[in-house]
Amino acid sequence: TAHKSGDLVAAEQGYRTLAAANPSEPEAYYLLGAVLTQRGCQEEALGPLRTCLNHQPNHAPALNVLGSVLPGLGQDEEAINALSKAAALKPNNSKIRFNLAKACIRGEQFELGSQTLAALIEMAPGHLDAINAYAACLAELGRIDDAIKFLVKSVSSGLKDAGVFENL
Repeated sequence: TAHKSGDLVAAEQGYRTLAAANPSEPEAYYLLGAVLTQRGCQEEALGPLRTCLNHQPNHAPALNVLGSVLPGLGQDEEAINALSKAAALKPNNSKIRFNLAKACIRGEQFELGSQTLAALIEMAPGHLDAINAYAACLAELGRIDDAIKFLVKSVSSGLKDAGVFENL
């Protein structure tokens, strides 16, 4: 398909046609919202994503994309709500968990962000971005010693990432 081959303009046109032909099909709206997001049209993506969720409120991929778009539009709380719901629906999805953590950090909800990152690191111990973000959350919470201990432990376990060393 056009989307898989990277032709996002053709994919958008195809998904618009699909949504118009099947107005009660949530997947068409989700795919349209996703491709609009990939094209950098975040505000325009909100309509199709919300339409998808009106038809299917527990559509985890749509909640994930919506939650990833909203912080850039200054809607941190709604993003956290959408991503929290997506994470509850797909608890083993590391991408959703990381997006939730990023939204929490942006929204200055560091406690929830650190809890989300701790769970993600349990699932994916080598997730470098999560490790760095977790240490930063701990620091924001005033837990500097815990952040340092965590980073030292990560490095001692064989993790050799420049970002982890910088955070130390």
